[in-house]
Amino acid sequence: MDTKRLVKIVGTGLCATLLLAAPAAYASHPLDTEAPETVAPLAVEAEVSYELAHNPGGEAGNEGEVSLWVATGVVKGVDIGVVVPYVMVNPDEGKKESGVGDVELEAKWNLLEERESVPALALKAAVTFPTGDDKKGLGSGGNDVTAAVLATKSFGPLGFDLHLGYTRLGKVAAAEESADGETEKPNKNLFAASLAARWSVIEHLALVAAVRYESPEAKGAAAAVSAVVGAKWRITDNVGIDLGGRFGLTDTAPDWTLLASLNFAFGKAEGAAEGEGHGK
Repeated sequence: MDTKRLVKIVGTGLCATLLLAAPAAYASHPLDTEAPETVAPLAVEAEVSYELAHNPGGEAGNEGEVSLWVATGVVKGVDIGVVVPYVMVNPDEGKKESGVGDVELEAKWNLLEERESVPALALKAAVTFPTGDDKKGLGSGGNDVTAAVLATKSFGPLGFDLHLGYTRLGKVAAAEESADGETEKPNKNLFAASLAARWSVIEHLALVAAVRYESPEAKGAAAAVSAVVGAKWRITDNVGIDLGGRFGLTDTAPDWTLLASLNFAFGKAEGAAEGEGHGK
């Protein structure tokens, strides 16, 4: 399916739903760092996001992704969601590929709501299904399982969000020999962490900065570290937009990544302050 057509279909469907929805408030969720808030029972949150990354080194080229995320509350403090990505791979050398990526199902449990001296805390679990063609670089080729701990603490207009995650890959690539003659063994256990700070400059507008760490896919290789900067703007009670960029601080991270998302809320998110936006 053509990328422009996919975006048009998804956007039209969500906008039509928006016109029928009652005004709502939605949860705080900074760019690239997920927060503990969950969607209230019977409420729905959705997001259409776009990423375009430029990869360095031997995998030089651009890689883009348009994804649709939808979540709903099951009971108080627990929600479930699904992520459906459409991946576009455009290497400097080789064939361009595009198609549906690995679909992810996720669940989040808000253990603790934020109080004056206590941060909000949540646990998240997710599993991806190999719906993307791994031979074309559109998926991992296996069922990956992820567990994460999420925490948030606010101090007036300033807020901080911590995300600690672990992923067990269902399938890894075969060991390969690197340019220096050493054998690179794949890493089946991956760790990720990000710390974000957000500043509510004025009502409906917040600036976001974050640092992100990802363990290497090959044992003994360097980790990928990157910085994120951006802004979140609540356009209406139902609609928010996030814009930003991620910049590689190590050679193993993509040189740069453009980030954009349009998020919708139909019903109030639990533990959320009025007017904050939700992103993925």
